[in-house]
Amino acid sequence: MLFHTAEQSVGYTPGVAPLLISAANSSVARTLIGLATISGRPVIGLARRESDAKALESLFKDVRIIATDRPDWPAAVRSSSGVAPHVAIDPIGGEMVPALLDLLAHGGTLVVYGGLDPRPSQISSVRMTSNELTIRGTSSFGWAVRTSPSERLANFQVILEVARRMPKVFDGYREFPLTEAAEAVAFAQAGPRHGATIVTS
Repeated sequence: MLFHTAEQSVGYTPGVAPLLISAANSSVARTLIGLATISGRPVIGLARRESDAKALESLFKDVRIIATDRPDWPAAVRSSSGVAPHVAIDPIGGEMVPALLDLLAHGGTLVVYGGLDPRPSQISSVRMTSNELTIRGTSSFGWAVRTSPSERLANFQVILEVARRMPKVFDGYREFPLTEAAEAVAFAQAGPRHGATIVTS
């Protein structure tokens, strides 16, 4: 869903402009990075801590992962590729939104699918208009409503292909029975993250 949205975004040039993905250590982002890698698209990932960045770089050999706990991380993103990102994908919101917008190329798009940071995003309308930037929100519910069963099946098949070709992307998940849902939530909210938290029935 998110990868398809990125491909549809204005100004995205596959194989040239890198795809910028925040919260790179999350399960969603790791899947996105896996999809991009299989498709031959350049990616720059953003992780919260340097230890997470190093672990992800060992998992994705040809992907640059930058830790956002270093003060110069935006400069590191700019120096990582000769082409500015045309698309950024972000579940964090808050202060991350203006930071990502500042990194996008002219005509770029920020795809937002969450709000982990509850603080308001301070967005410059001058920056938005002068660089003709777009912010696009997306959700799994909206995807389920606007797509056909065959399209949803195709999307899931792509994810299964990532699982088949890059199984280590999904390492580190932990299962909880439904009767331990509260413990699952507490585990998911605790840091650092090491994979998905799955509730089974």
